Amino acid sequence: SRGLIRFRYTTGTLDQFDINDVKQTESIVNGEWQKGLSVDGVIAFDGKNIFVSKVHPLDVMVKRRVMTSKTSWKLDASSFMDLSDGSSTLHVHLDPDLEGKRLLYSSSIHKGTEPLFSDLYEFPLELANPNPPDYDPSGILEKALKSRGNYRLESAVETKDGMIRIEAIEEPDKNTLYKNTFLCDAKRSSIPVRTDWMFSFTPNDHISYRVWIQNDIRKTDLGWFPWKKIAIAFDSVKGKMNHARITEYEILDAKFGVAPDPSLFKIEFPEERSLVDSGRYLVLPSRRVWDLKSISSVALSRATKFTPNAPPSPAPEMPGPQQRSFPWFTMAILIIGAILLISGSTILIRRWRNA
Repeated sequence: SRGLIRFRYTTGTLDQFDINDVKQTESIVNGEWQKGLSVDGVIAFDGKNIFVSKVHPLDVMVKRRVMTSKTSWKLDASSFMDLSDGSSTLHVHLDPDLEGKRLLYSSSIHKGTEPLFSDLYEFPLELANPNPPDYDPSGILEKALKSRGNYRLESAVETKDGMIRIEAIEEPDKNTLYKNTFLCDAKRSSIPVRTDWMFSFTPNDHISYRVWIQNDIRKTDLGWFPWKKIAIAFDSVKGKMNHARITEYEILDAKFGVAPDPSLFKIEFPEERSLVDSGRYLVLPSRRVWDLKSISSVALSRATKFTPNAPPSPAPEMPGPQQRSFPWFTMAILIIGAILLISGSTILIRRWRNA
């Protein structure tokens, strides 16, 4: 697969959401919801390599962060870049610095493509994912039709407007339900024009719902592809419903079947930096521009190995949300050790004095 996708990522909330209210769901699909933060991104792929970028402007990130201490904060404007050749992935997470004047780059090399698809788990790229998620529409429909595992075909009816509505169900246990609805056009070879995926988890007094709607499905050189995907998430604890969170991916422009410009497959940093692959205990030499060649298997074979228990150099302290707090269990062990050491010393001193 080759192509270039430019998309818009928008988030928002709803005070109330009824999962059984069909009219409310349709109004959300039609764009009738309170939209908040929005950012444009790009995805480039040429059959093996892929580059993804979704970066908010610096001033937006600074404005939306909530300080939790003098050196850390929470930020709902996630910004990242990923570059992968299928075997290795360069993951870069971006945050503003403490003063809000420049961007901080947290970067690392990983084996495989897991970081890339973790960042894009809401985007409709199931067919490109080597490990398709549970909401892969084509995989779900096939499992339901063949009654594989816990999947079953619940119903298939023709609507008044000539559409075919198919419902597939999966119930792994008594508290978990996956409901998948496919709306197919009988006049267009029964191609789904919309797919809805609903997940509910209802243990005891806690209820979690996740709804995914893929709409505006169009034919491309690579097959049928949704131009819009909406994700709705909300929870209820002891009967109290939290605000519903809405995320929308909308394709602004897409070119399939044509290899994108090779210049897109690179990430440029403000200054030279070396990267660590902690999973394979490698350190890659410093460079300012990282491209496909710099993360390839050949480049990794030339990297410097290090012993897991002795990192090549201490990681610099970075202000902001990437700075990790001291683990509580480590602090507890140190405190207990100090108490034992003091107690042992006291006993020895008393024995020495009484000797």
